[in-house]
Amino acid sequence: MKNKILSLILAVGLLGAAVPAAAADDGKTVSAVSAAFKAEAHKALASQVSYPVEAEEAGIEGVVGVRIWVSPKNIVRRVQVIRSSGSPILDNEVVKAAYRTTFPVKGWTEFETKINFSLKDE
Repeated sequence: MKNKILSLILAVGLLGAAVPAAAADDGKTVSAVSAAFKAEAHKALASQVSYPVEAEEAGIEGVVGVRIWVSPKNIVRRVQVIRSSGSPILDNEVVKAAYRTTFPVKGWTEFETKINFSLKDE
């Protein structure tokens, strides 16, 4: 019998870096993102993600990479899938979870992270 395991991988290095003094979509300055912020933001997002039942039943696994833009008032303004899992079910779950998440921001912030959906035998 398979037990679902939602593996959450913090994307460090290539994923997660905001460019200091970069412009957000509305021309505001984007805050630089530290490794500590990336870890906290990933944890916040991961707490909102659930393995979709239909994906679990179909044995669908995959990694979803997203770029997220958050305003200083902690409103998620945009979520972009930058690495599809190949499953719209998994991709959509991460996007919906991002919009539900409260991120620890102090200014306009843009960052990237990824979520790994994995079913493992125990």
